[in-house]
Amino acid sequence: LSLGTIAFAVTSITAFVVEGELKRMLGRRKMEKDIARLEGHDIVCGSDETAQTIIQELLTTRRDFVVVDPDRARLDKLAAAASFPFIEGDPADDEVLKRAGIERARGILLSLPTDEANLFVTVTARQLNPRVRIVAKGIDVKSHEKMVRAGADYAVSPTFIGGMRMVSQMVRPAAVTFLDMMLRERGKAFRVDEVTVEPGSALAGKTLDASGVRDKRESLLVAVKREGGPGYLFNPPDDTVIREKDVLVFITTPESRKELEGLAGRG
Repeated sequence: LSLGTIAFAVTSITAFVVEGELKRMLGRRKMEKDIARLEGHDIVCGSDETAQTIIQELLTTRRDFVVVDPDRARLDKLAAAASFPFIEGDPADDEVLKRAGIERARGILLSLPTDEANLFVTVTARQLNPRVRIVAKGIDVKSHEKMVRAGADYAVSPTFIGGMRMVSQMVRPAAVTFLDMMLRERGKAFRVDEVTVEPGSALAGKTLDASGVRDKRESLLVAVKREGGPGYLFNPPDDTVIREKDVLVFITTPESRKELEGLAGRG
């Protein structure tokens, strides 16, 4: 009886481990296939609090993205709260970034523990994809210029952003509360977002009034940015003609943004 009990226990534990490992392997293989199909997505490097905020916003606004981090335990913990594709590995490794689709990616967001790490990955990413947009976290403000020279499009200081948020809450509380309501609204995720008019789009050559972009119930056109122009046309009149490569800035939901992207895409 004792031998039978031990054998049953060993068999059960072995089956549990094997089945769990098999399930993980199959899940990993499916995730890698999903990542290989992505195009025009974003890559998030890191899993700290800043990266977690980035991940949550990308999930809320329904963007395609991949997370890259060497800490498997932290990745598993984050993915357990909200499902998203990830790769366990060093973002500074060329092969790891290639597995994440850096050559097909729209952008890469760097939130690694040190400025040196963010700077190194900036150089690596720019070499692998000269067209990718790079936004890097710069803990030390003095490092921002170096990151831009190394290939980053923009460097962000969490300390600076935090300070600006505090003073804004003091001097313009109503405006900040309005933005907070947009960010925290559970039913509809309203955001200030943008849509680019692609070459060959059916919108090109039409006026705003004739285009129908202002007819979307959950979208408010705020501004138009002309290609190569220094500024924005705020609250543009209805007779404004839309041009190819114009950037239309809206307050909109993810669902409505998708519809607008369809209108602004190639005809």
